Amino acid sequence: MLSIFANVVTNLIQRRYAQRSKVPETIPTALSYLLGVMPVGIVVGLLLPHHITWNYILVGLLILCASSMAIGHWLGFKAVKRMSVTPYQTINRFTSVVTIGLGWIVLSETLGVNQLIGAIILFIAAIIAIWAPTRNTDKELGRVHLAASLLALVACTFVAIGLVAEKAMLDYVQVGAILIVCWGSQTVAMSLLMLKDLNSKTLSELRGYEVKQSFWMGLANGVSGAFYVYALSQSDNISVITALTAVSLPLTILGARYLLKEQERSKFLWLSLGLCFIGLLVSSL
Repeated sequence: MLSIFANVVTNLIQRRYAQRSKVPETIPTALSYLLGVMPVGIVVGLLLPHHITWNYILVGLLILCASSMAIGHWLGFKAVKRMSVTPYQTINRFTSVVTIGLGWIVLSETLGVNQLIGAIILFIAAIIAIWAPTRNTDKELGRVHLAASLLALVACTFVAIGLVAEKAMLDYVQVGAILIVCWGSQTVAMSLLMLKDLNSKTLSELRGYEVKQSFWMGLANGVSGAFYVYALSQSDNISVITALTAVSLPLTILGARYLLKEQERSKFLWLSLGLCFIGLLVSSL
């Protein structure tokens, strides 16, 4: 529950910040890890068991996880900047579908009938969320939404790959080491990605607001991630944990409606949200 609450806060901060940020999207994501996620990872990681068994497989998993997460968070920030919370978070549930599928195929985790049905319902909900807002808009706005939706789908896929790689590392490291070493490699990858956009112009635009919002976004993300990784290490089933944490969707939608004043009027979008909620319930049974 603590991970879910922190995840909702992260989503709302990210949306509000993305709307106002003036710098390239690689910079906020990298700063959030440098200022918020990584400090949380170090502090919490040192308090938990953090033994590491180094081998080539672990190094490969670290590289895969770091690169996937860096690309996924970068594209996700680009997407949420271009679309409101409701369709973005609905499409973002595709992460659960990919994670459950990869957990079943790659990690040989048990996938029940309910999880399979729930994943199919979530996939249908994501398709409707992509299609619904384009029905009542002009062609230009429709193209913008479609491009943002595709960005969100690609971002979901990369994040899911990173999550599965993170879970696979638990065979070689203790939970505290995930927060220190794995998150550290992600921070390095995001910093390297940020270098392509760093120049005198972007540095001049990097003011106190950008730094402060990156810190709060990273802090909330770090707290959410720490609870998620700990729960994952205790349950040893990424499919179940991913399905349960998706409960953050309706809470994020409510937060966006009353705190960010974002209100969706498309009946098909609300149908998508309803299907998404049903899919989450079925998956968690």
